[in-house]
This record gives sequence, structure tokens and C-alpha cells, in this order.
Amino acid sequence: MANFQVYKGIVQHSPKSCGAYCVNAAMTDLGLAAPATDVNKLNTADVTQGYDGVFGEKRINLSRVVQLASERLQVAEEVTKKTYSVTGNLELRMSSMNAVYLESSDCTDLENSPSGMVEVAVKIGPTLSKKTTYHTAYAKGVFNGFTLLNASGGKLFDREEDIIKSKIGAPVTQVGSSVTSIPFQTNQVNLMLVQYANTHTMHWVAGTRHVSDSTKAMVYDPATGDVSEILIAGNFELSTNSAKPATDIGPNSYEFPGIWVRLEA
Repeated sequence: MANFQVYKGIVQHSPKSCGAYCVNAAMTDLGLAAPATDVNKLNTADVTQGYDGVFGEKRINLSRVVQLASERLQVAEEVTKKTYSVTGNLELRMSSMNAVYLESSDCTDLENSPSGMVEVAVKIGPTLSKKTTYHTAYAKGVFNGFTLLNASGGKLFDREEDIIKSKIGAPVTQVGSSVTSIPFQTNQVNLMLVQYANTHTMHWVAGTRHVSDSTKAMVYDPATGDVSEILIAGNFELSTNSAKPATDIGPNSYEFPGIWVRLEA
């Protein structure tokens, strides 16, 4: 674990490509910067089939970011555009509470789906010992408030859960009410869904426990490229129906609606 030093200073190339940068930063930090790997895109015509390759695949060569260190800013953008072509596949329509999976590309302005991020992580790191998507009851309720417009879509959270569990083969776990903040473990990375405080704007950041100080987390925020040292106690608190506490990470203040993906090599 290197506290995201490879991705420090690397800023997302478009407003919603954050999740792609987070999963690439996580895999690099875990020592799983694989050579060229083909990753399937979501079948948006029949979402029940998951990431089956009907809509093509993207070749992601994460090892180039590490190998070409002197050009890493440019190379990271080139590589992460490929990742975003897989992860950036979801449009949320807040006014109508509808959602739709759309065919992604490196230049679309679409949200990163948890399933897309897990698909990339699993394909790049088939030896991952942990690849669990955690969520709260609150988060499930919020995202099941969105109805998918895709054929056989159903409720958004339920579809994401089915794709991750049944098609990708990775665990999805609801935490109990005793879990009030996102926990951090040594040698693991959390891909954390956040919202800019007092807004509905979604974003992703990546965090891991500090390598030498277990009271702190190191958080990579692709919005700024910063890697921030944040005290764990009193921060990363999960939103509930009655409260949405925020954590300051660099210049931004984020709420944690209660979805995170934990990866371990």
C-alpha cells in the first residue's frame, strides 16, 4: 500500500469520471496494475445479462500508469478514459426519479455505477481476496426510489445488486444499524460514494487506512487530485433519514449516503 502516491495530483478528465479514477487508483495502490485486460461493457439492451460483452469491451492497460511514471498524468487520463467507458453507464433523472443505463464511452457525462466499478476491479484483479459492496438500509431505500427505464430494469438498487451478485459473482452486504461510519482496514481500499454536502450531486472518492497511523485514513479525491490525511474518528459518518453528517476532504465537504466497495489484494 502506497497511500495513492501514483495517483496523487491526477484530476478526473470530465465532471463525472470520478469513479473510474477511483477504481484505477485503488487497483494501483493494491499492487494490481495489470497489463492490457479486456473488460466487458454493460448490455444496456438487456440489463438482466449484465456485462456480457454484447456492446463490446474495452482494453484497460493499468500497468502503463506505473511503468511510464514520468508521463503518468497524461497516461492516467488515457487509461482511465477506457475504464470510464465501462463504469460510466448510468443516468439519474432526479426530477422524475427515473434512471437509465446508457451505452458508455470515454466522453459521455454519465454516473459511475457500482456494478461497473466492480466489473473493472474483478477483471483487472481476478485474484482479489475481497471485492464486497457494502450498503446501508438507508442507501438501499434511496436508490430503490429510482425506477429504471431499461427493459426489465426494475428498481435501481435491486438491479445493481443482482448484476453484482448474479452476473459478476461478487458479494453485496447490508450492514447493520450498529455501523454508523465507514470502517477502514489495513491493506484494503474503500471506493466510497459521496454527495457534495446539501446537494444531490454524486461523486466517488477512494480511501485506505494510513500505513503507519491507524487513527487516520488517506483519501484520494479525483475532483482535486489531492490525497488527504483525515482523522477517522468523527468522520465518514453515514447518512440516515434523520441526519446527513458531512466530512471535509480537502476543499470539499461530502456526505456519505451509504454505499462503498471494499477491495483487498
